[in-house]
Amino acid sequence: MPESNRLVLANEYIKLLAMGHEAERLRLDREETFRKLEEFTRLQLLQRQLIRSLESQASSMSQEDIAHYYQEHQAAFEEGSFRKIFIPKQGKWMEPGQAETLRERAVKGEDFDLLQREVWAALGRPSGAPTTHTSTLKRATLPNAVQGIFDLKPDDVSRLIAEGDGNFIYKIESRHLIPLDLAANEIRTLLAAERMQERTGALRDSVTTSVNEDYFGPLPTGGDLMKHHGMEHQGWHLMPMNEADKSHP
Repeated sequence: MPESNRLVLANEYIKLLAMGHEAERLRLDREETFRKLEEFTRLQLLQRQLIRSLESQASSMSQEDIAHYYQEHQAAFEEGSFRKIFIPKQGKWMEPGQAETLRERAVKGEDFDLLQREVWAALGRPSGAPTTHTSTLKRATLPNAVQGIFDLKPDDVSRLIAEGDGNFIYKIESRHLIPLDLAANEIRTLLAAERMQERTGALRDSVTTSVNEDYFGPLPTGGDLMKHHGMEHQGWHLMPMNEADKSHP
């Protein structure tokens, strides 16, 4: 850490220490509002410590764990390249039958580049047709409606797939699984996130299911709890509420 930053931190600590001692001299730490704020702050700190502990546990995994996840979720690690034709829903291509007729021609083996240029020419665009070659696509990152293109067999042509303001036709060129050694880091991240979600979800459920809302009424919101403890948000900070604020419903 640069020397200037250390000096700033030291000055802030000295100021904090001096003000803290003055607050103790005035016995502000004996006030009820302080004790409530202290209690709530303690719970927040414990929550942070718990999250750190859970993150550490979730991130601890063996090579067997990673290999098992890879085997169980292979579809998530499929990559492939495709040919595609984009048919905007404009002009003659607004008629459903026109796009389907073009797809049937693709099924019969007509060249994707020629068909794409024909689509553009019909819209009055003699040049500038989009490329029919995709970059490498990953199944897991595609919308659900598009993921099925990974199930195409060589030379198969997809159905019309509506996306945004147009329809697409796909034909697979190549497909492969990302090797386990290249997928390992991603798997660690995914598996740790799943474990964290499961663990925090279980903790939340263990609390909410133990409360009979039919008897106690709906669970209070975070804001209700803070107000109950005599606190309110000021920006990013929790502060004790004054007596006038406490009296508001």
